[in-house]
Amino acid sequence: MTTVMHARRRVRATLALLLLATIVCAAAAKQPSHNRFIVVCDDENDHPGAGNACRRAAVRGQGVIVNDALPGHRAFAAEFPGSPTAAAKVAENLMKAQGNGVRRVEPDGVHWLIEDDLEEGIDADTPPLRSRKLLEQHRRNLAQTMPPGVPMADVDPSLWPVAAGGKKVCIIDSGYMLSHVDLPGTETTTGSANGGAGVWYEDTMGHGTHVAGTVAAVHNDQGVVGVAPSVGLHIVRVFDAQRWAYSSSLVAALTECLTTGGAQIVSMSLGRSSYSSWEDAQFTSLAEEYGALFVAAAGNGGSSAYHWPASYPSVVSVGSVTASEVRSSFSQYNDRVELAAHGSSVLSTYKNGGYARMSGTSMATPHVSGVAALVWNRHPTCTSVEIRTALQMSARDKGPAGYDNEYGWGIVQGGAAIDLISACGCDVVECPGNSTPAPPTEAPPTQAPPTEAPPTEAPPTEAPPTEAPPTEAPPTQAPPTEAPPTQPPTELVDVQFGVTGPIAIPDNDRRGARSSAVNNLPAGYTSCSVESLTVAVDVTHASINHVILVLEHQNGAWVRLINKRGGSGDNMVGTVFDDGASRSIRKGRAPFTGSYVPEMELATFVGLDAEGTWTLVAQDRRRGTTGTLDSWTVDMTMECS
Repeated sequence: MTTVMHARRRVRATLALLLLATIVCAAAAKQPSHNRFIVVCDDENDHPGAGNACRRAAVRGQGVIVNDALPGHRAFAAEFPGSPTAAAKVAENLMKAQGNGVRRVEPDGVHWLIEDDLEEGIDADTPPLRSRKLLEQHRRNLAQTMPPGVPMADVDPSLWPVAAGGKKVCIIDSGYMLSHVDLPGTETTTGSANGGAGVWYEDTMGHGTHVAGTVAAVHNDQGVVGVAPSVGLHIVRVFDAQRWAYSSSLVAALTECLTTGGAQIVSMSLGRSSYSSWEDAQFTSLAEEYGALFVAAAGNGGSSAYHWPASYPSVVSVGSVTASEVRSSFSQYNDRVELAAHGSSVLSTYKNGGYARMSGTSMATPHVSGVAALVWNRHPTCTSVEIRTALQMSARDKGPAGYDNEYGWGIVQGGAAIDLISACGCDVVECPGNSTPAPPTEAPPTQAPPTEAPPTEAPPTEAPPTEAPPTEAPPTQAPPTEAPPTQPPTELVDVQFGVTGPIAIPDNDRRGARSSAVNNLPAGYTSCSVESLTVAVDVTHASINHVILVLEHQNGAWVRLINKRGGSGDNMVGTVFDDGASRSIRKGRAPFTGSYVPEMELATFVGLDAEGTWTLVAQDRRRGTTGTLDSWTVDMTMECS
């Protein structure tokens, strides 16, 4: 077998507002524009006509709208003339102007196809005769190889039939070699191109084809086999030979995955080194709206630096391990890494019908995406949040006990996750005997999926129905002195209960600090249900963006109040969570005081039994600082009879 060497050149491109990235490309490769910005418009519901006004303002600033494919995100990409400094000034003035419908302007940052090492391969770069001989030898000798990452992920052939369920994987990458004998055809695979990258069913680079093979290479007694060989795929091509794509193109591709593509799992072996608040918000919004699971590569810098989109809270960040199950030297290690999978010297499908060994977190990511598809198709009524939590809690621990920055929760385990849900139900956190109870890392979707996407079959979170008594007419022979039955009278009763600390919140421990209070029935009543409630909390913590607070009901219902918000500020003082508040905790800055809409609706508890034990869980999910839960109080209105 020969080793294919590719000449590479590193080019450093500096974007407006100090956006930096390192790429691998040819010397004559097209470079990203320094003058391209995302213009975010005001909400039409708050300011009718804001969208049109926003566009007119950009055009008056001599902007050229280059990507208007973001209507659901109240945004578009525009390019401004002149030097990068002049363009940045135009963008700044556009944002400062009043009454033009513009909410915010930020650089349209660039995502790079993560650079991965091609160790050996059979492709067009190999001399034709030698390539054909190698390919035939490869197929003859393999007769179908199961790459080591498949059994490492606790996947065996008995699980493959379940992959054919309705949960699809969307791969955003460099395309897909549809003609490859070892990849699914159009009977289970669809696709589209985004941003002029070319047709989805070709792949001149091989990266997307390699990723797709790890997810779904078919079980056909030749070549290789994927983690979930029967799973449906949707391919969105955003990369061409230049290896980069704009942030606006990525968000448009993500939307394409969930709408036209009908996928529930999105796999992204790409990233950038700079944070985007707009992009973060779009990922969060789409995950919640469509009930989707996003999976992305943690990065190949071999450092603790964050990499996006992997480090957004709505995304599962995947690190890489070797065949010996130790962290790959190139794999990022930080407190956003969630799961690990095989990513060193991974054999998979490649361009022009060949095969190749590649290394990178790009190669680890599709292992997790494929496992997620297996688990979710076996348990389709679970939500994306429940699947994500099950993958965390079933992962095989590596490194220090519990969570750590190198492996996250450990190496992803498909069979163990399936068994965990089979034994416990979708809500694995509440499973009896679970030694590390913790709420999921993301809030479940609050909206039903749109009609153009397949249903996600999430279980309803509504309060139990309160049945009205039958309205049948009384029998005609009833004694005239008897009155028809009536409902027992009900009254609204206000109560207050909680706990006063301080209670230490353990550092970087998902079990957190748990404190409980009992709400007893008032004298003279036999039952009370929740009519409404608010929750007041006081937390002392130097880094409030490390903190998650969850209120739990004794029957298993729970509501996340805050999920690592507040920027770099500290403390929560007299903070009240109220569904009717005028501002959301998601957009707040610490220190938090006053009333905020929580991450999830407190109305989740309406109609449940009010009496019994209520528990507040306070977690610190990042290392470095500690704090205390000083007090919490529930103010509740109950309907009692």
